[in-house]
This record gives sequence, C-alpha cells and structure tokens, in this order.
Amino acid sequence: MHPKRRAVESRFFFELHVFDRTIGASTGIKIIRACVALLLFVLVFQSTRLWRNININGHILYTPRRETVAILSFQSKPVATSNTDTDSNTASDIPYPFYNETSKDEHPEKFARAFELWPSNVSLPCYEPDRNWKSSSSQYRKTKNGLIFLSPFKTGSTTATGVHLRLARNIALRQRAKFDVCKNRFRHSTGADLVPNRSRDQSFLWTIVRDPTTRAVSSFFYDMAKEKKDPTDAQFKKWIRYRATSNRLKDHYLRRFATSPLRYRRSGEKGGYTYTRKDNDIEIVKTIFADYDFMAITERMDESLVAMSMLMGAPLGDFLYVIDNKSGGQFSRHTSRDKCNYLLRSFVTSGMKEFFRSAFWQDIVHWDHVIYQAANRSLDMTIERLGPEFKSKLAQYRTAKEMTLLRCAPRTVFPCSEGGEFRPDNETDCMYLDTGCGNECLDEVATELDLWE
Repeated sequence: MHPKRRAVESRFFFELHVFDRTIGASTGIKIIRACVALLLFVLVFQSTRLWRNININGHILYTPRRETVAILSFQSKPVATSNTDTDSNTASDIPYPFYNETSKDEHPEKFARAFELWPSNVSLPCYEPDRNWKSSSSQYRKTKNGLIFLSPFKTGSTTATGVHLRLARNIALRQRAKFDVCKNRFRHSTGADLVPNRSRDQSFLWTIVRDPTTRAVSSFFYDMAKEKKDPTDAQFKKWIRYRATSNRLKDHYLRRFATSPLRYRRSGEKGGYTYTRKDNDIEIVKTIFADYDFMAITERMDESLVAMSMLMGAPLGDFLYVIDNKSGGQFSRHTSRDKCNYLLRSFVTSGMKEFFRSAFWQDIVHWDHVIYQAANRSLDMTIERLGPEFKSKLAQYRTAKEMTLLRCAPRTVFPCSEGGEFRPDNETDCMYLDTGCGNECLDEVATELDLWE
C-alpha cells in the first residue's frame, strides 16, 4: 500500500473509533461510516494512481495508460535458452537493429564534430579527491573540476569506469600528487545534476554511447537476471510497458547528457497528463556535443580509447583494462549488496525484432539514435584529424589488449568467483566494486610493451 494512502486511512479510522466511544454508534451511523470510508478509500486510491504516474527524477514524466500495450502485438511465448532465435528462419529476415531515416534537420552531420586536443602546455586536471570519494554522497555531488565520466546505463560503462579510475590513479602518480587518485566522478548521474557549471579548463568530461536498441536488450536481460525471471516475450512486453517513458529507456542519452535542466510542459486532464519538452530537442543535442570533451562508442571501444589517449596526451598504458566477462553466462557483483548475480546471455527473438520496427519503439529511441550516429561520426572526424599516427597506436593497443587477456585476466581477483562466491573489497584487485581491476599486472604489460610515452 502507498504510504500516503496508509497514513490517511489510519487517521480516518482512528477518528471514527473516537466518535463511536463518545456518542455510540447506531446502525444508521455505522452505515454512514461505511459509506464514507468507502468513498475515502476510492479517493485515496485514485490519488495514489496519479502519484505513481508522475515520477520526478530530475524531470517530470508520464507513465502511459495500459492501452499502450496494444502496440506490442507480437505473440507471447517462451524465448530460446541459447544465443539463437526460437524461429531463426523468419528472424534472420528481419533487419536488426532497425531505425527510420532521420530528417534533414536531425542528420548526424548537423551535430558531429572532431573533438579537440587537450592543450599541451596545460596539465591534465588532477585535484585532491573528495573525502570518501567512492561514496554515493561524494560521487553525486556537483563539481566544477576534475576527471568526470558520465556513466549511462548498459553501455559498457563497467569497462569505461575501470579505464577512468586507472586514468585518475596514473595521472596522480605522474604528477606526484599527495593523494592516490585525482578527483573524479563516475556514477550513473545526469549532466544537469553533476556538471551544470563546470570549468572547461579544469575538467575533462566524457561519456560513452551504445546502439540504443542493443542497449535496451542488454538492460532487459540484466533486469530479468536481477529479478530472477525468465526472459520471455511476455516479460519483455511488461518490461517495455513499465520502462516506456522512464529515463532508463526513452531519450536516455538526451536526458542523461544535457548539462542544463530540461523543462516540460503539462497537457491533458487530471489522471491522464502528458508532458512534452519545452526546449528544442535539436538545440539540446547541439549543446551536448559542444559541452563534452569526448564521446566513446561501445562497439568501437579500442578506437575510442586510443583516440582519447591521443586527445589527452596521456600514454596508452593508462587506457588498458581487464574486466570479468559481463557479456552473460557469468556472475557479477550486485552494486548495492554484498552478493553475486548470475548474468544471462542476451539474445533477440523474432517477436522482439518485429516490435523494434514499430513506430512506438522508433519514437522511444529516436533521439538516442541521432546522438549515437552523431557520436560515431564525431569519432570518425576525430580519427581523421589525429592523422596516420592513430593507426600505429591502435595496432599497439590491440597487441597490449591480447596480452592483458592472457596474462592479467587469470591473475586478477574479482568480487565474484566463477562459482558465484562473493569476495569482500579487501580481497579483490579492484579500485571500486568490479571496476579498475588488475592495475599492477596492467602496469607490467604497459612497461614491457613500452606504452608509457
């Protein structure tokens, strides 16, 4: 029961009890009391439904009525338990992922840009970290300076966070700071909450994007594993209905990356409000690409990290990483509890592919797709500007990655064993939870391959 409903009802029935004891309760009064109680229950129930429909998490959102489910027209059936479709003959004929063409005003070229080199005469931003810098109270606190990674959900952010923490560690070491790690941010926050007024010359702000449809599939399977539910098409429909307008799904990048609060306009009648953005979406995307110092691409991680290394003037050795396999079929540490969850290997059914072609889904991912395409084009433009040296550095980096896989992955102690046994932080080789792991081994690889220049 909603806590507001419980409080109102408790107060009401307490007053009725006092009324009975004071003047007695005749049959007529009892009937009136029952009617009033029923009326009050209905009123509180309806107000609670309205309260649930309005979710304030940085923005005001609207949860659509259940009629929206009609859009999800594919048949509910159990999905396969392997990495293949249940109906592979028809599924293979359905394009995936699929996106409608963007309009001329929303073409990626309108927003893309080559990211700028950090000035060679300016040290990378390394400031004393907050006290208890790993805590939520520190990580969600606004900042104007430092190394800032804005972490979207299910984009390979565990890998990116590990790189970010290693970078913060190594820069502090090179600058001979009196602290072990530079001031940093890396949690799942929003630009408006975290960096509304950052100093451009005292901070480095970056993020990572992934194809929005594959990101949604990964998010669905992650939630099913966490809730210990079978990933059926029926569950997928329920999950979409629940997530449809949340900032975990609709316009996720646009609403996460914007460094100024987005404003909304309310329309409709009580109990069925809808909210539309007052701000021009095209201008929001333009501002996002102007505000960020770099955007990595999940599907192009190697290229992204090498380009970022060259932009920052930081050695390739800072961008090595080793992670526990999070692609499915292994255990992963639960972020808020000392336990390990088994991650399911994700896959896509023919029914899901059909749904991803619907106008309903295309509307949900429209702006995320625009941002994803523009980020890809920006990476291409950045690589072109970096010149032929990029290619040789990329080859070096991939050689180092292969070595870390063979040498460091078996040596590194992660929070979850292969059998799902949880290990406390003081028994692992990680800087935070399951990120920033195996740094000593990575240092050895970087030294052996001469990646510190």
